[in-house]
Amino acid sequence: MAKTQKQKTFRQQVQKPILATALAAAGVFNMVNAVYAEGAPAGENISNTATATYEDGNPDTPTINTTSNTVVVQVAEIAGLTAVVSPVDDVNGGAIENGDQLVYTFEVTNVGNAPTDVFIPELVLENLDLSRVNPDGTVNNDVIEIVTPDGTVVAVADNASLGDLYSALTGDADIAADESFIVRVYGTPTPGTVAGEPVGVTLGDTDDNPTEEGPDGTQNQPTANDDGVTDQNDLRTVNVGTVSPENGEREAEAEAAPTFASSVNPLALATILKTATQNPMDPALVTDDMITYSLELEVESNSPDPINFAPAALIGTELNSLNGNPANRVLVSDAIPEGTVFDSVDTFNLPAGWTPVYTNTIGGDALSAVWTDTLPATGTVTRVGFVYDPVAEGPIAVGETVTGLNFTVVTSDLPASGGIIENIAQVFGTTEGGDPTDPDQIIYDESGDQDPNNFEGAVPPDPSGSDYDPLVDTGIPDELDDDNNDNQPDDTTDVDTGNDNTGTGPDGEINVVSVTPTAVPDDGIFNGTEGDADAVGPTSDNDDFTNLSTTVPVDLLPGDTFDPAAVTFDNSVSNPLATTTLVDVTLEPLSPSEAEFASDPLDPTNRISYPFDDDDIPDGTLVTIEFSGQAAVYEYDEANDTFDLITNDTSNPTVVDPAAVPVNVGDLAPGDEVGYTVTIDLPLGTEQLDSVPVPIVAFTDDDPTASPGYQDETTNNITIDRLYTGFMELTKAANIIDADGNVTPFTGTEATAPGESIEYVLTYENISESLGGSGSVLLTATDFVIVEDGTATIGGAGASPTTTNNWAEFTTHEQATSAESGTTVNYYTLSADTTPAGTVDPASGSQVEKYENVVPSVAPGVSGEFTFRRMVNEGPTP
Repeated sequence: MAKTQKQKTFRQQVQKPILATALAAAGVFNMVNAVYAEGAPAGENISNTATATYEDGNPDTPTINTTSNTVVVQVAEIAGLTAVVSPVDDVNGGAIENGDQLVYTFEVTNVGNAPTDVFIPELVLENLDLSRVNPDGTVNNDVIEIVTPDGTVVAVADNASLGDLYSALTGDADIAADESFIVRVYGTPTPGTVAGEPVGVTLGDTDDNPTEEGPDGTQNQPTANDDGVTDQNDLRTVNVGTVSPENGEREAEAEAAPTFASSVNPLALATILKTATQNPMDPALVTDDMITYSLELEVESNSPDPINFAPAALIGTELNSLNGNPANRVLVSDAIPEGTVFDSVDTFNLPAGWTPVYTNTIGGDALSAVWTDTLPATGTVTRVGFVYDPVAEGPIAVGETVTGLNFTVVTSDLPASGGIIENIAQVFGTTEGGDPTDPDQIIYDESGDQDPNNFEGAVPPDPSGSDYDPLVDTGIPDELDDDNNDNQPDDTTDVDTGNDNTGTGPDGEINVVSVTPTAVPDDGIFNGTEGDADAVGPTSDNDDFTNLSTTVPVDLLPGDTFDPAAVTFDNSVSNPLATTTLVDVTLEPLSPSEAEFASDPLDPTNRISYPFDDDDIPDGTLVTIEFSGQAAVYEYDEANDTFDLITNDTSNPTVVDPAAVPVNVGDLAPGDEVGYTVTIDLPLGTEQLDSVPVPIVAFTDDDPTASPGYQDETTNNITIDRLYTGFMELTKAANIIDADGNVTPFTGTEATAPGESIEYVLTYENISESLGGSGSVLLTATDFVIVEDGTATIGGAGASPTTTNNWAEFTTHEQATSAESGTTVNYYTLSADTTPAGTVDPASGSQVEKYENVVPSVAPGVSGEFTFRRMVNEGPTP
C-alpha cells in the first residue's frame, strides 16, 4: 500500500535490520513437510483444454459439442515473497485507546519455488510505542518476536539483541519454498494520539519500487528501487546458491494501521437488485408495452470492509406516514418511471411478511412520502413500495435474501418514435440495535450493482457506512441523453447496461428499457417465423429471424472445419390486409446485398443495413424451399453474391434444371397465413461457431412469366433464417496466483512455480443474436455442461492434432471454485468416475481430477464464467 507524505512524517525508524540466513542449520526455521504430491518440475508444460455439450431446445437437433482453446503454462524457477498482516489484537478488546496493549502479527512467506534467505528490515511505526506488559503488570522487554514454522519463538528485545540474532543466523541455511514465519510486534498507542489517526506498524517498503507488478504493489514485487540502492527498509529475498531466480529477487510490504479510539462497528449491509422484463404487446404501439420489474433484497453476510464494519441484521427505519401514521418499517421503494403508469403488483409471489404499499406524493424522497396499502386511483401512483415490519416479524437476518417483490408498469405518453424508460430501486432500514428514528443511522442502497449500502467495492460511501441524503437521493435518476434518437442512452457510465445489476460506479446505476415501435408495413405482406408471420426483429419486420444450429461433432478443436448436417427452418407468410387478396405469392432466398435492395426497392435511403454481408454465406451452400409438395433448390454463388436456382427435384439437388421455377404459395386471401420450410445445407469445410444468415423474401409476383423475380415488386417482406454451426463459445484463460493472492494474467509466456496456483477461467458465451422483437426465434442453450477433465485427450476429428490434459498430474485442487448463480458444480475424484464425489467445493488439497459445471440455460448474448484453481505441486520437503 502506498503511503502518503503525511503518514511518513509520523513514522519512526526504530530497529536495525536482521538477515534470516542459515535458518535450518541454526535451528531457527525448522521446516515441516506440508505437501507430499509429486512435484511439478521446472520446464514442465501444464496443458488444459475444456469441452462442453448443450442442446438448443429444438427436438430435431441432437446434442451439440464445443471445445475451448488450449492453455499451456510452463513451470519455471522463480523467487517470491509475501507479507500478510492479521487484524490487530487489542488485548482488552473494544476500541483502541490510550494504554491498550496491541499485538501486530505479520506472516512472511516464501512463495517462490526455491529456497531463499529473507532480509528482515527495521520496522516503521506510526503513533505507536513499542511496549509489552505481562498479565501481572510487569514489563516484558521482548517487544518483537520471530516465530518459526515449527512454533519456535525468537524474541528480539532491543537493537543489541537484533545484532546478536543477526550474528547467530549467519551461515548457508535458508527458508524452503512455501514456508512462512511470523513477525510479531507489541506496543501501545503513543500518548497524545488524536482520535481518528492510525496506530500502525509497517514491515517492508515497496514505495520506491518503480516497476510495480500485479494488482497489489505491496506483494511479491521486484526489488528494483528507483534510487538504485538496496533499501535497508525492504523485506526481501536473498538468493542462495549459484543459480539466480528467473524473476530476480522479490520484496513485499504489509501495514496494519487501525484507527485510534475506534472499533469494528456492526452494520446492516443491504443490497437491492433490480431487473426488468419487457413485453411489447402490439409491436406497432409504444404505449402498451408492459414492463415487469423484479426486485430482490439481500442482507449481506460478508462485509466489503471487514476492518471497520461487521455484518448485522436489518431492521426498519422511520416512515413519515403509513396509513396515516408514522411507522417503523424496512422499505423497498421504486418510483414509477416517466413514460409509464403503474399497472399491478405480483401478489402471488409476494414473500411472507411483506406488504405492497403505494403513494401518490409528487416529488421529495421516499421516506417523506405518504404511503398507503390501499391502491390509489388509476394513473395517480407515483411510487410503489414493499414494507416489512421487523417488530412483528423480526429482523431480516444476515445472509437472508428476499425475492418476489415484483410490479408491472405500462408505457404511456411516449412519442411515436418511442423512448427510454429509466429508474432505480431503493431500500431503507436501520442496523439492528440502532435507532430507527435517527436519520443519521439510515441504511440505504440503490439498485444497479452488487455492492451494499452504496459502497464502491470495499470503499464505504462515508465513515458511517451509509450516506442517505433525502435532498439528493429521491430515487428519480437524472434524464439520460439520447441525441441520436435510437432509444438508447448515449452515455452508459451510470447505466446497468446488462439489466443484471453489474453496473459500476458510486451510488446506484440506472435500469434502462428501450421502447421502439414497429409499424405494420405498407407493402401489405408479412413473412416471418413459424406461426408469427408478422414477427419483428431488432429494427423492423424486414429483419425478424429464426435462429437454429447444426450439430457439432465431438473433438473438434477451435479452428477446425467440418461438414455440417442440413437443418430445416419453419417459416410462415400471411396477408395482413383487410380486403385485398395477395396474388401469386412467391418465395426465394436472397444474398444479404439483394436483401438490402429488396427491403425498399424504391427508396435507397430507407433500406435496411443488415449486420452481415455476402461473405457470411459459404460458397456452395444449398437452400431448399418447400411448400405443399413444391420444392426449389438453390446454390449460393459467392463470386456473384447470388442464390442460383438449380432444380425442383430434391432427390437430385446438384443436377441443374434450366426449367426450374421458384416456390409459389398461390393467392392469400385477407387474413390467410400459411407455413413453409427452408432447409440450409452448408458445404464441407465450414468453420464451427459460424453464423450463416439466409434472407428469405416473400413477394407478390404480378407477372411471373414475363417479369419474374422480386426486383420490381414493392409488395414484399423479408425474414432471416440464420444457421449457426454451434453457438456456445468456450474461451479459456488463466491467471497465475501467488501464495498471497497476487494475480498475474497468463498471456502465453508467463511461467508458474510450485506452490503457486493456476486459476483457470473458462468464459462461455452464447454468441447467437440477442436483439430481436416480437416473434423472432432466439437460440437458448439448454443443459449446458462444461467438462474440465485433467487427463482427457481431446481433438483428432478435424485439422488440428490431439491435445492431452495433464493438469491432474502436476497440480492439486485448491478451494476457490466459482460458477454462475443457479448452476451446479460436480467434483470427481478420478477422471473415469461417472458419479461425482460431491457438489460442494472440496477442501484445498483434495483429490479432484475432473470438474463439471452444469448450467440449466444460457440466453442469447449472455456469457458466464467457470473458474477453478489448481496449486502447482511441490515435492516432499527433505
